[in-house]
Amino acid sequence: MELVFPNVEKQLLYTYFLLSRGADAAPWTIPGSALLALLKARGEIKASSLADGRILFHFAHQNVEDLKVNPDLNDFANMALEELDEEPEFDTIDGILKYLGNNNDIVVVRALLLDQITAQKKFSYKAVEDYLFDGAPKPFMPPELRAPFKELVHDEFYEITASFDPAYAFLPITTARKKVLEAMLLISGFLRSLDAQGVQPDQLPQDDMMNLMELDRNLAEFLSAIEAAQLEGENNSAEVRRVLKMIDVALSQLPNVFDLIREQINA
Repeated sequence: MELVFPNVEKQLLYTYFLLSRGADAAPWTIPGSALLALLKARGEIKASSLADGRILFHFAHQNVEDLKVNPDLNDFANMALEELDEEPEFDTIDGILKYLGNNNDIVVVRALLLDQITAQKKFSYKAVEDYLFDGAPKPFMPPELRAPFKELVHDEFYEITASFDPAYAFLPITTARKKVLEAMLLISGFLRSLDAQGVQPDQLPQDDMMNLMELDRNLAEFLSAIEAAQLEGENNSAEVRRVLKMIDVALSQLPNVFDLIREQINA
């Protein structure tokens, strides 16, 4: 429960680690290899499904409905304020975006660049900037930052181009990337609309917002995965198509999720 966004993988690893530290623990050498046997042998740990599809591991005496399954949004707001006090890194894409309060990162930038490269388009900084700052008030950044940021993005473009084989521009992957970027843009636009309205963290419905942030994080992780697959020449079409169906469902449901959150804010 102390983990941020406690997904199944983190919980499995931490559960295994804690249980394997016991005095009667068996000398397992491969993490997770004996987890099922551990859980079956120790009845005090149960697994429950949550409404958002996640699985939560908890002690048998605990009622999953009574557990706080998400961290507090105010904690994230305080963490963000603390990060603003840190010395900004103007020599990295992530550093500049963080300084500007932009919720995107280099994973999204590289996905946008791969989108251009796989389509055999020339480098377009404007296309990248328009996506990253869609819905944000102009000017997007101080003039003294725009030039170094543009150069950093330009360098990423040529780094990816040098390692990318056009023969690996598999259609399912490029389609998936476009849809993930579309979904993430919808989420960014929604968050910016809340900022523009001056909505405070304590006004937000905690669980719904955390589920939305978890979705955004999962989409970013999928972008990283398909980038690695494409640069390494892998073509797992069946798996990508399976994820594409999930993304299509997310795209169809996101407007309803936004409306539900707004209704709770205005209630």
